[in-house]
Amino acid sequence: MSRLEFHTDEDEIPDDDSDGATHVYLYGARPKRICSASIGGTLDLAVRRLGVGVDPIAFDFLSIAMGATVADTFIDRSIYSGNGWSREMALQIPLARPSAWHAIVEELEQALNFLSGDQWQLSFTDCGKEPPTRRRSCAVTGLTSGLDPPTASACSPAGWTA
Repeated sequence: MSRLEFHTDEDEIPDDDSDGATHVYLYGARPKRICSASIGGTLDLAVRRLGVGVDPIAFDFLSIAMGATVADTFIDRSIYSGNGWSREMALQIPLARPSAWHAIVEELEQALNFLSGDQWQLSFTDCGKEPPTRRRSCAVTGLTSGLDPPTASACSPAGWTA
């Protein structure tokens, strides 16, 4: 069985793969350690630029989807399949709200099994990444007519952070 362990803190990635797992830096740039991987390095910025709030459960789902993408991409069927197609994969993914996913983990595994023809085992741990906060955006509009009123400013709610 191929094992992938995902990390949101690069310092948690072990110095080697002696534990038999492939280590992946989730939401990070290319990791410093050779033979480890990363995915989602620019997603923080992309989500912030959307200017909308993201529910932590939805962001967890994005983490799960990226984990499945990494496994499907990195685990070569021709090498790791006993029958030329089906692979066995175990993923350990950190989530912001893992307890919300424990009740449906079997359904997620069954869906991935069906869609890929592989056998999936998913486990979720604490310490996942929280969604990025919205970027504060302001627009200043000048009005022109014979007697200009003061410049109008339309800003996002004060609770948004930059």
